[in-house]
Amino acid sequence: MCAVDLHTLENDTVAAFQEIATLKPVKVYRGFLHLKEALGHIPGYAQDCAACSDDASSFWAWVQLFRDMTTAKATIKANAESNILKLTNDLRKLRSDLKSEEYFAAGEQAGKMLAIVTVPLPPTPTEV
Repeated sequence: MCAVDLHTLENDTVAAFQEIATLKPVKVYRGFLHLKEALGHIPGYAQDCAACSDDASSFWAWVQLFRDMTTAKATIKANAESNILKLTNDLRKLRSDLKSEEYFAAGEQAGKMLAIVTVPLPPTPTEV
């Protein structure tokens, strides 16, 4: 399958990022839950598409972080705490882009922020 209802995926993803961008703890949590749900609707997307199989493999490896919410929360918390200054500046830019209706730039900024907070943590000594 190389197709999915991209309009629904787009709407769900945008709604999730809008909640995350508020930085209100309950909304951030709910935003990540909605993001997880949106991604869960496309389990076979691009798996069988030769043209995008490498991208699909990378994407699905990243999505695995959200399968276990305990690990996801710990990863996001640790990365957010260690990158608080960068994320604060990025959030300021994101809000500015949204206010000026620069949605593509806002999406890029949100993506950069998401990439920062979802970097996998190194294994603990007991996991090695």
